[in-house]
Amino acid sequence: MKKDNNGKVIAFRDYEGKVMNLTYDYATTKEYELDHSVEFDDVHQEVMISFFNAVEQYDSSKGSFPSFFELVANNHMKKFLRSIRARYTESYDVPIEEAVFEPAPDTIDNLEREEAIKSAVFSTLSERDGNILLEYFGVGVLGDKGLTQQELAPKYKLSREGVTKVIQKALANPELKEILQSSFTS
Repeated sequence: MKKDNNGKVIAFRDYEGKVMNLTYDYATTKEYELDHSVEFDDVHQEVMISFFNAVEQYDSSKGSFPSFFELVANNHMKKFLRSIRARYTESYDVPIEEAVFEPAPDTIDNLEREEAIKSAVFSTLSERDGNILLEYFGVGVLGDKGLTQQELAPKYKLSREGVTKVIQKALANPELKEILQSSFTS
């Protein structure tokens, strides 16, 4: 277990309040309020991911954990917002006449990437959990727009918290997490 610069073990329960405060701060900023596709639960999930990433990356010799966590969260949320914006802007870059008659040059790459992700997911998770994860990240979904946890819950007869647990469990697998990260950042 990692320790902060005071020698205290970094435990999530000690930072729950900070996670919720950051979630609220991000969810109520103008950028997120204007984007109706981003729900509070999605922002909370992203802040949670940034917390666990911060714990993994933290070096106590370089300062306090709360400051480091906030820096990691800020960078993660900026990247998250850029990816949300890109989802909408990239779809409309080509005039409709060209899009209809000219195939997208990256179609084969996308299909190969999609198959690699599906293979990794289903070799690690149950069919239901794999489908939840794929639909959350938009793999195989028309337009590559993933579904929110709120949308996935009734589809799989789970609570939103149940969907969150499935996603967290999947992302706790280092190999699967690495495959997903490399697929969506390249």
